[in-house]
Amino acid sequence: MGQVSSEEIEEAWTKVVVRLRAARISAKLSQQKLADRAGVTKAFISQVESKNVNPSVVTIIRLAKGIGISACELFED
Repeated sequence: MGQVSSEEIEEAWTKVVVRLRAARISAKLSQQKLADRAGVTKAFISQVESKNVNPSVVTIIRLAKGIGISACELFED
């Protein structure tokens, strides 16, 4: 199995963040509403969408569930 470069990780994470934000907007959810549903703060949502933090897998699942999608949708190509 080959190594994964930091560039590949960054590119993949950018796609996840873009999909997360697009899904939130498509669901007509504010950052605050998603935060309330996922049990995090609005500031945390903002930091995720700005790629300033890397949430845990559990938190990604909670965010996806709060939007009404499967976490798998955030990672699909």
